[in-house]
Amino acid sequence: MTVRQKRIWDLLVGESFLTAKEIGHHLHISDRTVRSDIKEINGERGREVILSKKGQGYYIEEPEPFWDMRAAGELENEENLEWEMIRRILFTGEVPYLELADEMYVSDTFLSKIVGRVNRRMAGRMRNGGIRKKKGCLVLELEEEEKRNYYNVYITTKNLNQFFEPESFSPYFEWVDICWIKELVLEKLGSRRNQFFDATIMRQEEVSSVQSFYKRLFHPSLFFPELEASSPREALEFLSSQLERQGYVNHTFLESVLGREEVAPTVFENGFVISHAMENTAVRSAICVGILKERIPWGDCNVKMVFLLALAPNWNQNMAPVYNVMISSMMKPGTMRQLSRIKDCKAFVNHLLS
Repeated sequence: MTVRQKRIWDLLVGESFLTAKEIGHHLHISDRTVRSDIKEINGERGREVILSKKGQGYYIEEPEPFWDMRAAGELENEENLEWEMIRRILFTGEVPYLELADEMYVSDTFLSKIVGRVNRRMAGRMRNGGIRKKKGCLVLELEEEEKRNYYNVYITTKNLNQFFEPESFSPYFEWVDICWIKELVLEKLGSRRNQFFDATIMRQEEVSSVQSFYKRLFHPSLFFPELEASSPREALEFLSSQLERQGYVNHTFLESVLGREEVAPTVFENGFVISHAMENTAVRSAICVGILKERIPWGDCNVKMVFLLALAPNWNQNMAPVYNVMISSMMKPGTMRQLSRIKDCKAFVNHLLS
């Protein structure tokens, strides 16, 4: 049970009946999210512990299941265990099952429960596959594209920490029902909704100026308009060495970047790459740019331009607008061709922001 689900449970324990709308109002979440969470709570318990009555709402018939008195801190710890397991599987390929249970200080039975819960949560996003136990190890069985989506879920929710659910910000919008807007968008997406994550909504004070962020991240000494490289590794080795030489990262950075590429290439179909390490551990944040003299094969694409992001932990909350502007600009028709001809760092950044 997540912390939010625990709050739903606590609300129902104190009331005879509550509708999904009333619960959503208390927790600033949508009716659909309430119904989804209640379904998951019942699924984890193996029976309907939260019941519904037409015209009155949800209620708890037996208000004393084994977890109704657990502290929120314990639930948060379980969520941390989930993400630690996901991180290990994503970045190492396969993890010995019993060894992981020992390292996490949980029983193998409890670890099995965590695996099941994670698979249920990801089922709505991933069409097939999930975390599987094979020959005593946990492995992620997904197609390459879905593995990349799975990785993106991990990065956006646990590593960058800048993505928020619209429901959390409802109190700040007196005249706009942003929960309804999100549900409407998802409804219009139909079968394509699994390709998208909840919209990024940030407090205005956290995004004072994307332009100022770009000026702090791009530097002439990290801009290489005529890079010669014959492979992705060679390009990343060069750019990483420049970041290390100038004191932005340490010697472990390159290994982490290459490890990220092994999980799934960070290439976009337009012919550019936005590569980064698996964790935000840079000494200082910067973006190193390489415009290749000749395109090189990278995943399923031929790449002309490489952005290597070095991110320090204190930049977690600032990267969403920077990343979004970069992607939006690079995907515009003609942008790649125009940028690849620019030899000056300042002119490059100005065009990227235009």
